[in-house]
Amino acid sequence: MMRKQKQAAEQIIIVTDEGENSAPYFAQAYARYQKTLDVQSHVIIVRIGQHASSQVEQSLKNAQVPVDTFTFNGDYYSLPNLVPLLCQPSRLDLLMEIMATRLPCRDN
Repeated sequence: MMRKQKQAAEQIIIVTDEGENSAPYFAQAYARYQKTLDVQSHVIIVRIGQHASSQVEQSLKNAQVPVDTFTFNGDYYSLPNLVPLLCQPSRLDLLMEIMATRLPCRDN
């Protein structure tokens, strides 16, 4: 739907048990999304439930898509702990912040 509506995103968060059992598979849909919108969104996988597979993560890594994976074993009341995932800066923003930090200098 995001591809059809031309909605670009910096990051995509998937809450899943990673049990893809019918097409379209996420990695294939992501490749079409990336090509159509000319973007490379960072993908975050939040594993829930019976996550016996890492199929989604492996297919994204094989396609060289930047992906981070977190396993959520909490309950409804621990869901707010996932909010920091939404607020994390991009890797470029982090690099720019590091490069803007002044290094200490010795007095001569």
